[in-house]
Amino acid sequence: MLTSEVLEDFYHTKEACFVHIRVLWACEQIESAAESKSAANIISEKEVQTLRDARAGQKKNGKHIIYLEDFYFHYICSLLSRIGIRIWAPNLEEAPGFLYNKACRTIALMTFRQLACSGAYQYMRANLSYLNRIDLLHRTYDHFVHYLMTEKFKKENKQAGKNLLDDKKRVTQQRRQRLLKSRYRFAVAHNYPKRYLTVLEDINAHSDDEFIPKFKSYAIKKLCYRSESANLFFRGLDRKMTQNNKILGKPPPRHPRCRPIVPIPSQFMKAPKGMPLDFYSPDWFNQRDYSERLFVANSRQVAFIPTDIEMSNETHPDERIHDKAFNQKYWEVVSQPYDLLHEIAYSSDEQEDDDDESEVNQYSDGDVIDLGESESEESDEENVENSEEGHVQWTPDVDDEMADAFDNPPGENINIFFEEQLGPELWK
Repeated sequence: MLTSEVLEDFYHTKEACFVHIRVLWACEQIESAAESKSAANIISEKEVQTLRDARAGQKKNGKHIIYLEDFYFHYICSLLSRIGIRIWAPNLEEAPGFLYNKACRTIALMTFRQLACSGAYQYMRANLSYLNRIDLLHRTYDHFVHYLMTEKFKKENKQAGKNLLDDKKRVTQQRRQRLLKSRYRFAVAHNYPKRYLTVLEDINAHSDDEFIPKFKSYAIKKLCYRSESANLFFRGLDRKMTQNNKILGKPPPRHPRCRPIVPIPSQFMKAPKGMPLDFYSPDWFNQRDYSERLFVANSRQVAFIPTDIEMSNETHPDERIHDKAFNQKYWEVVSQPYDLLHEIAYSSDEQEDDDDESEVNQYSDGDVIDLGESESEESDEENVENSEEGHVQWTPDVDDEMADAFDNPPGENINIFFEEQLGPELWK
């Protein structure tokens, strides 16, 4: 099921169906006790494991908040005991048309329709007019179970804990995105030079963090590719943002961040490209291949005040100067720890290419090279003319001395001269 195929007023019904399947699949446990029914049970209700340890009330399920009463789970457990299913869990290794998978789908959609009709998902604004569209509900179920969940199942088989790790990365990436937006807005509002905006607009330039329950704050992790000068710049920027929020009376950030004494390495290893040279750590940069150095950094631009002249909490005056003036003042000092041999080789290659192009352009501007008209070319033209007339003229290969003799033959007894030079067989 594609997003474009989902009707606008069916969206909330689809989300409610997803939540219902998660509840059945023990994605969220809600405690209940199955009620006795008049129909005979294939297995004892006590043997039903689905929803066994769950608790009624408001709970977080995926990106939704669910609230279901005990009665709904009594009903589900009773139904499962009649059918003989202890644990509702589709077989993701089989096709959707597998008999057991069909039974799981029937149970899920039947209970979803009954709970939705009774108002269980009214808080999610489920559209009840779609409850009779069984074909649409089938497609919704198959999309969630046999596509979304099957993809996660395959990942987990290849690497245990992969889904949990991806979920943590996704949440961390969202925090980095919020941090990027707040820093970039502050820099634009305070007229930061372009070199700083270039750094701030890339999400890979910002560090991630991890919540530490002991300190009730998020520990900032260390990016292996970011230099100490860049780290000082980001710390100063965060400090200025905090001071500005206090002046404006804004509340403190929702996720307070602190720098641990012992650095914690970041799990994000992808470095941004096109950043100023001093954004990258010299040790990390010098370990790259020549080809990678050429494209990963803008080696002809620097952006940060060197660490040896960095002042305390105050803004350095040179941070406000134009990019070109800043580059002229600090490039030679900042670029010393970096291995820039690749730039020298690249510049020499560019110079050679320019020289070649200039030579080509020299002859393409209308200049004529006089190579002279050789006798061989004239003889070739004569041979072509004679061949067109039906005569073939053959000129033997001779050396320079012979050529001079041909040009200036003796005036007397010419037949004897050529016979001696060419031989009697060729002359005849």
